[in-house]
Amino acid sequence: MGFTNRFKPFGFLPTLLAAFALLAIGMATPAQARYASIVIDADSGEVLHAVNANTPNYPASLTKLMTLYLAFDALKQGKARLSERVEFSENAEAQAPSKLGLRTGQSISFEQAILALVTKSANDVAVALAEHLAGTEEEFARRMTARARQLGMSRTVFVNASGLPDGEQMSTARDMATLGRALLRNHPDRYHYFKVRQFTFAGQTFSTHNRLMLTYKGADGMKTGYIRASGFNLVTSASRNGRRLIGVVFGGNTAAQRDRHMAGLLDKGFASKKGATVQHAKHTVENFESEDLVEAASPAEAPVKTALAPPASGKKTKADKSRAKPTPQDEAVGDADSSSWGVQVGAFGRYAAAFQAASEAQRQLVGTVPHGRVAVLSGRGNGQTLYRARLVGITESQARAACRALGKAKSACQIVAPEGTVSAIKTSG
Repeated sequence: MGFTNRFKPFGFLPTLLAAFALLAIGMATPAQARYASIVIDADSGEVLHAVNANTPNYPASLTKLMTLYLAFDALKQGKARLSERVEFSENAEAQAPSKLGLRTGQSISFEQAILALVTKSANDVAVALAEHLAGTEEEFARRMTARARQLGMSRTVFVNASGLPDGEQMSTARDMATLGRALLRNHPDRYHYFKVRQFTFAGQTFSTHNRLMLTYKGADGMKTGYIRASGFNLVTSASRNGRRLIGVVFGGNTAAQRDRHMAGLLDKGFASKKGATVQHAKHTVENFESEDLVEAASPAEAPVKTALAPPASGKKTKADKSRAKPTPQDEAVGDADSSSWGVQVGAFGRYAAAFQAASEAQRQLVGTVPHGRVAVLSGRGNGQTLYRARLVGITESQARAACRALGKAKSACQIVAPEGTVSAIKTSG
């Protein structure tokens, strides 16, 4: 008793220390781990590869995996049916692209909502589904985080259903692998949705954003994601010779770059023997020399080119320091990466010139491609850095229409396919 009374004035110390601990956690910002990856065995959970796997980052549209998980929960519990209607609110309609584009009061079936999330990664559908299941997106996000904790995703916080930019929404590569494994184990009867390659709605066909699923042997799901603050993210499930792996990559500079890296990690995973766990493996990221897609900022805010993996020294680089928390002005598409078409209107020796050319094309084509986004790609060519001016985030038909319009104006235009290849040298009138 005397001991307690003697030290009572210092009773605040545990609370103070806890507060400092929370502050330290809060300071571990997602900017510290732009690149992260993990590969696990889907059956055993065995970790075959891990780099920065526990460090927070922005999940972007990988968030929709949890949105879908709760949707599958509702179906399993009899709280929802595939045929029931999901109505769009003003809030859902107001979401940024990628979106299905329904107006307030319009509706789609519950199954159509699932397909729109898996293929098009539609942000408006994510919100509509969240409101349908929980009343408000805020309540749904609370349920997402609570479910994450139940699944063992201890470092994940969800604040929206779509993955659109929010500084408080974060996860880790390990947590996303945990979620992927939970989807396979707890909702095996719904996994077939992740294999869907195309979704047709209102006469328009949308192809999956998951290009790796189309090119990598054995890959049959799950989800891509992108916001500028996170880079290009991917969760992949693949099966070969009776063995299934789940891979996660955060922080690719381009969709194609990220996909190549994931393929390499999965190849090594399938080549490894069971039981040969490699915790915190040294990163073996290829030394990418390909183009880096940069969602164009104004010339004065031209971003610093970043590498896919952290430097071997572990020291922060200028690129690391340039990382910023996402804002409403951040890339809002959330997932319009590998399935997006674009047009290139020139290549320049200066970023500012490329930005100006792309902006002028955007102005000229506002009636043809009203949602085209200005982007500048940096890459090496003829021994110098070239900046390619593009409008991205459009459909193939819009890209062809854009080049026809620019051709009539005697302007150069190249059609850029989803994987980044140029499919037309120049279109003239």
